[in-house]
Amino acid sequence: MPYSAVELASNKELQNEVAKLLLSECTQQDEISRLLAVVGAKQAAHPAAGEAYAAAAAQGGESSDDSSGYESDPEREVELMRALEEKVEIYSRELGLDAEKTLRKIFRLLNLYIQHYKLDVMDALLERVEQVCRARGKGSVWYIKYIQMLGFCRWKQYRLREALALFLEQEGLIGDNSILCENIGHTYSSLGDYEKAREYFTKGLALLGADGAPGRQAGFYYGLGLATDRLGSTRDALPLLHKALEGYRADRVDPQGLPVDSSIHAKVESSIGHMHEKLGDYEEAITWLTEALRVFRKTVGNESPLTATAVGSLGKLYLERGNVDAAQPLLKEALEGEVNKDAFQVDDTFTMINHIKNLHTSVPNTTLASLHKAYAQYVGLLQKAVDRAAPLLKTPKKGDVAALYKTCGEVFLLAGENQIAIKVLTEAVAGFKETTQIDCSGLIDGCNQLLQIGMQMAQKEKENQGGRGSGAPPTNPH
Repeated sequence: MPYSAVELASNKELQNEVAKLLLSECTQQDEISRLLAVVGAKQAAHPAAGEAYAAAAAQGGESSDDSSGYESDPEREVELMRALEEKVEIYSRELGLDAEKTLRKIFRLLNLYIQHYKLDVMDALLERVEQVCRARGKGSVWYIKYIQMLGFCRWKQYRLREALALFLEQEGLIGDNSILCENIGHTYSSLGDYEKAREYFTKGLALLGADGAPGRQAGFYYGLGLATDRLGSTRDALPLLHKALEGYRADRVDPQGLPVDSSIHAKVESSIGHMHEKLGDYEEAITWLTEALRVFRKTVGNESPLTATAVGSLGKLYLERGNVDAAQPLLKEALEGEVNKDAFQVDDTFTMINHIKNLHTSVPNTTLASLHKAYAQYVGLLQKAVDRAAPLLKTPKKGDVAALYKTCGEVFLLAGENQIAIKVLTEAVAGFKETTQIDCSGLIDGCNQLLQIGMQMAQKEKENQGGRGSGAPPTNPH
């Protein structure tokens, strides 16, 4: 079961240790830098953080809606997307939104949107076509296509229960169907109902039959492998995942008989990598995750959330193995991907920032000036994370947003951005005070101590600037 950001941040043992350190060591700037390094290292070492990250990463590629994502040219598909958008507007204006020709173009465009995770524009287009499809009647092809595509969109937006309801409605309308069994199975798996997931995967495999295409069989073996792992049998899951990968690779080959790269290959390779990571086979895990990242970059491009997740997985593994030089550019790229996702996820972003917080604090003989320089490169991304999370302060996710803000505040302090840190930490305190599902008193104390540090540092910076005189060069360029 993945942990939320507020649950990860509220570790009592961690908060007590941090409070003691703050009270005893926060009087000198060089001590502050070491203190924040300890905060970062301790939080990243909390075992639940790794579980949450692995669960989020494994969840990233389970829907079968884009299992046909074979080797493609991402730039060409973006051009095709733009051309289809123009045609949809022309046909809507000249033929009407309910014309068959218009609807065919719309759903072709929606298919491209879902493959490229363009979820905001997809949602808007689905809303635009909703009444037209409903007017055709629940038994119509266009209504069934509509609820299927809406289900895919909700799945990618992590609105899994809504997706499940739509897939089950579709099942009620069309009856038993192997493809639908696969989608329902993956949704149950992501909701944590692994026995129900296995039931649907097994049923779908039986409906498909022994003569089913290798790529179709592979989808069920993939789902069964993931569910088996989540039920606690990671070693038993690996053969199922390898069988899935073998089926996907056999499904489409080039004239020389070699597999054509596909994003679905990379998804299975990522899952195999995560299984090896759980089993402690780290070098094997790095090998599989590196290959998955290569295939994702080739088939869906660098901007896809699939690529961002793969980049983060590999960066996190390098960090855990102590290879900071290899981890740093990957984790920075992954954070950029997280803050730019249409379906922004507070918990995933929180986890990524915690990894980044550890990158530079583990360097021996670190000074405050070197920390400022090292963390300055993340300030823009952190500010975007704060802005993206702000609307969620008015939702039940406000505790997770507060946890994200606390972590961002720590990194802002490490970057020397004291005023920004004070503002964000103040908002974190307000969010924690309104959170009732978990005891946030330790988190509030931690924020208040960090606020005290931030105000100390801001005051000292102000005094230094005032004492230099008009002719003295600034010591801090920002």
